[in-house]
Amino acid sequence: MGNPNIQNDFSYYRRTLSKIKMTTQSQQNVVVQDELANRMSLFYAHSAPMMKSLVDSIGLLVKSNEGVPLDNILECLSCISAVCYNAITKGRAADAKMLDFCIRVLASFKEDRKSM
Repeated sequence: MGNPNIQNDFSYYRRTLSKIKMTTQSQQNVVVQDELANRMSLFYAHSAPMMKSLVDSIGLLVKSNEGVPLDNILECLSCISAVCYNAITKGRAADAKMLDFCIRVLASFKEDRKSM
């Protein structure tokens, strides 16, 4: 998502919607119902927020410190993606949650490499 302010504004809307729901029983004036708001929030959220934060931090590190060897950073990121890839291909991610996490990590790396 290119603009995180949309996610922040929508989170504020959901919190406000929750407060309105607690104070009144009527939701006649609510534009977006609670169920739809939850689905929209998941749509706007990053697939792996921690991975997004990691990639953003590494990008900032590379830009602000030109003395940091880029090869070392790329090797570290390559190791993370290789662990996830091997967990998927060798069946070590048997748990559904672990499999989903590994897929999100690989997808995050692919998307973030496009933006660099």
